[in-house]
Amino acid sequence: MFKKGKNIFSLLVIILSVFMNSSITTVMAADNSTDYGDQFITSASLKNLTTGEEPVTSSNINDSLQATWNFAIPQGKGIKAGDTMTVKIPEALVLNNDISGVLIKDSKTETVIANLAATRSDKKIRLTFTADAQAADNVGNISGSFQLTTGWDKNFITTQKDVPIVWTSNGSTSDPNTGTTINVDTGTGPAKNEVLYKWGSYEETGSNKILWQVRVNYEGNSTPNAINNAVYKDIVGANQKLVPDSIHVYNVKYRPNSYNYDLGSELDFSVITDTSDSGFNVNFGNISSAYFIEYETEQTDNGVSFNYSNTGILNGNNQTLATIPITSPDNNASGSANTSENTASVTGTKKWVGGTETDRPNSIQIDLYANDEKVQSTTTDQSKNWQFSFTNLKRFSANGTRVVYSVKEANVPENYNSSVTSNGEVTNNAKDHPIYNYTITNTYKSVTPPVETTDYKVSKVWDDNNNSDKIRPESVNVQLLDSNDKVVDTATLNTKNNWTYTWKKLTKADYHVAETKVDGYSTSIKASDNAAVITNTHKVTPVPKKTSFTVTKKWSGDTNASRPKSVSVQLTANGKAYGDPVTLNSDNNWTYTWNDLSKDSKYSVTEQAVSGYTANVDVTDNQHAIITNTKKPSTVVPPTTKSFTVKKVWNDQDNKDGLRPNEVTVHLLVDGKASAKVVLNAKNNWEYTWKDLAADKKYSVSEDQVPDYLTNIDLIDDNNVQIVNTHSPKVTPAEPAPKPDPDPNPGEPKDPNEPKEPETPIDPETPTIPTEPSVPTTPEEPKNPETPTTPVTPETPVVPDNPLLPDPDPDPEIPSTPSTNENHNPLLPRVPDTSTNQTNVPHQNSHDTLPQTGSPATWLYTILGLILLDLIGIFILNRATKKA
Repeated sequence: MFKKGKNIFSLLVIILSVFMNSSITTVMAADNSTDYGDQFITSASLKNLTTGEEPVTSSNINDSLQATWNFAIPQGKGIKAGDTMTVKIPEALVLNNDISGVLIKDSKTETVIANLAATRSDKKIRLTFTADAQAADNVGNISGSFQLTTGWDKNFITTQKDVPIVWTSNGSTSDPNTGTTINVDTGTGPAKNEVLYKWGSYEETGSNKILWQVRVNYEGNSTPNAINNAVYKDIVGANQKLVPDSIHVYNVKYRPNSYNYDLGSELDFSVITDTSDSGFNVNFGNISSAYFIEYETEQTDNGVSFNYSNTGILNGNNQTLATIPITSPDNNASGSANTSENTASVTGTKKWVGGTETDRPNSIQIDLYANDEKVQSTTTDQSKNWQFSFTNLKRFSANGTRVVYSVKEANVPENYNSSVTSNGEVTNNAKDHPIYNYTITNTYKSVTPPVETTDYKVSKVWDDNNNSDKIRPESVNVQLLDSNDKVVDTATLNTKNNWTYTWKKLTKADYHVAETKVDGYSTSIKASDNAAVITNTHKVTPVPKKTSFTVTKKWSGDTNASRPKSVSVQLTANGKAYGDPVTLNSDNNWTYTWNDLSKDSKYSVTEQAVSGYTANVDVTDNQHAIITNTKKPSTVVPPTTKSFTVKKVWNDQDNKDGLRPNEVTVHLLVDGKASAKVVLNAKNNWEYTWKDLAADKKYSVSEDQVPDYLTNIDLIDDNNVQIVNTHSPKVTPAEPAPKPDPDPNPGEPKDPNEPKEPETPIDPETPTIPTEPSVPTTPEEPKNPETPTTPVTPETPVVPDNPLLPDPDPDPEIPSTPSTNENHNPLLPRVPDTSTNQTNVPHQNSHDTLPQTGSPATWLYTILGLILLDLIGIFILNRATKKA
């Protein structure tokens, strides 16, 4: 649980020799001791331990601070045992508790120079000098600095304001940062979006334990602040180890705009994993609330470290959400001091590498620099073993600051390269006199090994959907660092260099890069031996998926002249009108596209009806539709009346037998019923037309019987009918020719010729034996007969007027020229004429039928056949008689 009585502030005093004159009046105490006040203070400064800012310009009232005072006591000031130096802490700062019993020792001799104490109530720090300090004052300067961790006095600062910081009693020191004004924000609690914060404090005085506390997901009491797969990883720093049983994890609820919280339940120990001396993990899983973690570490170096570090990392949502490196408050007060004389020495050696004595000069000049300013020169040569020295050098300047010495070689030989190596303070004599030693190395150029170099390339990748949220910066700065994290160089990446840069001819070493933070982006770096790719990722604001829809108009079966100039088309989404109608015309090529449409709807189009056209909408996919307008055919209005023409044709060899009548009577039948009649004759060319007849009726004709003629009625079409009357004229047989009379004077008979031997009769050929008749194939199975249609109920037949009687003794008829409506294909039978109403029109056929058994024509043909056979027989007998 939470520890009480913690001493979270400490003091460090480091005393270094420095010289300083002062004209400030001292205070003599009753015991003859002297209080020098703050007259020896040379500078003071403030550092923000929470943010790392130094010097501090602004701060939160809860930040941890470190105050530093530098002082210098000139030699011979008369410091004696019991004298004091009192320093007032600025009014805006406060100590957590009193500090006493701190021994300030000489770091080399371990002698006590002063005792340090500080009181919270009067905000004063007191250094009480010892007899050893008195002895040191007699031989040299006493200088140093002391630091202590403090914070803002909340009783002094109640509202946000600019707070003046006054370091000394006279309001100024020699340091420009000692009279400052700092803007202090009293705050209203942690930041709303804070996901991780960590701090440390020491336990009670004398304890070797440090208490660490962690705040996780401060505003995490709502769904938007949920963290998935949250894992907190704690890494314990050097010179300390984890106290395993000290880890506690609580579910808490922070009060609005406050650092205070209501403590909830403690999480089960099972969430704490991977525990070791160097750290542990807390596996939260998916969280949407706030948590508080506390644990202890134990110092392993007996508390000699100035401070102790610790790091907390929160991972979640598949990324590192926060990394907090923490340095604990300074350890409990301790200090040291150095006493010395005012002089120092610089020594060195010239070293030759490569070449020969003939290549080297006889002597060289070494120049001494104090704070980069040349102050002395000396020479050295082979007789001095190439060694040099500078003695009786001042260690401190008049204002008490330490002098920094360095050496350089003058006039370096052209065929050599010169380098200077500082060996630091390598010797201290009995009087603590420092000697600074250097080695100047001259290396022959011809034997100088080539310096290995390398290139290092850095590239930038933006993972932000092509900057769809428009927050990508125009440039970023990237630092090249060596293996010690020292900045080697800085490069700016932008579009001009295609977000890439290459450092060339670097001394071969291990390099890596770091990037200045880019707001709104997370950063990941993938590095290889000589290259790195920095990827900046921005979670893009989701953009609704959009689509488009295009309609195209096509025309069919028309001409441009008949089309309208434009049409109106309405877009529909899921069957409902969407937006305003659009107009299609030749100017926009009869097409239109709607853009920025939601991809979640189904689109189509409708068209305002176009007169004289039918419309067909074909949606080829959810982005295209074709409207085809087809011209309607012209409407044919059926006539209400009609005409019907009858025409008479005579088939009687131009009235050869003179039997044709002068006229015939023809009857008009309407739907099979007699309606009118007309007389056809030569005057009207045997033709007549009935006009203004009702168009919805069926028309045909009948004819009064024509003696000696056969009648055939052919309905040519709905408006024409033809009546053919056929008569076959009689044929008169030719008289046989008379036989000639015998010759009355035949003359003398002639001797007959000798009869010739009759020719051998030709044997008749052997009659061909007929082959076996072929076996007939199996007849095909008859198909199922089709279902007959329902027969039409016949109308009542019309009784023909005066039916024609057949001639009992017809003369043979010479076939007439076939009519145009007969079938001229001898392989196909003639198609019988079709009557428009077979039930009402009597069947009449002008063509002779084949002779039938028992008919007069049959007997006539038989007699003619017998006569023909008799004539053939007589002819054969006459020829035989002549030959005899």
